[in-house]
Amino acid sequence: MEDSIDWDDKEQVLERFNKIEGEEVTLVHVSPKLREDKEVVIAAVKKDGTELVYASAKLRADREVVMEAVKNNGAVLQYASPKLQADREVVMEAVKNNGWALNFASSELQRDEELVAEVKKQRKLEEQRRIEEMVGKSLEDISLEELLNIEAQTDTEIKEIDAEIERQKVLQRVKNKIELARQKRAELEALRREISGEKEHDDSRE
Repeated sequence: MEDSIDWDDKEQVLERFNKIEGEEVTLVHVSPKLREDKEVVIAAVKKDGTELVYASAKLRADREVVMEAVKNNGAVLQYASPKLQADREVVMEAVKNNGWALNFASSELQRDEELVAEVKKQRKLEEQRRIEEMVGKSLEDISLEELLNIEAQTDTEIKEIDAEIERQKVLQRVKNKIELARQKRAELEALRREISGEKEHDDSRE
């Protein structure tokens, strides 16, 4: 990667994101101003959906941006706004890419029959591919003993994944509470300044 790029220059940044596939480029390098630029962020998430985490809060709530991100990596649904986590079309795109993404959807959509069916379909296909990669055979050629061993390994991995998903949910709840606290603090500060201004105005009249 060339070090001469100006990370505050939209044209240069877009060129770099749209350049050679696999080149290491991330929104971490980009100026805060461009992390709020929709065109730049879309170019980033199309290349790597996980870049959504570095986008501004406004763009993580942008339907077009999030849609492009989950098409690349369904798991980044966890970084989308609550409104988009409750958007059925967005969630469907996410679970088509990664069945586990349903864990980050709204509680109502987690019970949606069509979404659950899509998740089961994706997990079945993923498991079939995984088994075939593990043993280097097609599913039809795998012995019962091999299948039982794989099943035992899979059960352990599923428990580990469930634990990680739960941890991520807790972290997201903590982040939401922090954001809410910041908003309340900002509101209180604005109210304090308003009261202070009114008091100074009354004092000046006296």
